[in-house]
Amino acid sequence: MKIVTGVTAIAAIVTIAAYFGIKPEQAEAEQPTFNLEGGNGSGNVQIQNSGSINIGLNSSQSSPSLKCKKENLYITKSGYYGAVNPEIYSQMENALQAKDKKTLEKLLFEGLVIKVPSGVSACIKAIAFNWYRKQILLPGRQITYWVPDRAIEKVD
Repeated sequence: MKIVTGVTAIAAIVTIAAYFGIKPEQAEAEQPTFNLEGGNGSGNVQIQNSGSINIGLNSSQSSPSLKCKKENLYITKSGYYGAVNPEIYSQMENALQAKDKKTLEKLLFEGLVIKVPSGVSACIKAIAFNWYRKQILLPGRQITYWVPDRAIEKVD
């Protein structure tokens, strides 16, 4: 295990946070600790008085935690995408049906669409019966995503 200090430690924090899509909440003056929440994971980074850094990250995919009523709890399936709103969902569906990788990659890059992780708990927030889709909240995320009904299955 390599211990990093100073500017290298701060760069490591920024790099790790960017990788997981998370932002540091705050740092304390004497012994800075960055609590990381959101994106694809959570954890903490602590800079010791000596300048060394301790990093602890948890992937939300391996240990999901959602506060959700049992009747709204589902599990995600493999191979699906989710969109931030119904308009983007339509663009996503059109791109998938047309096998338009360029449009899909653009939506993914802009953060308007995500590849839904497989086997993760999802909490249903809204249902669009007419369009066969559901709005879900995933662990470690603050944004809800619209997915096709077939992308999730009920937890027994």
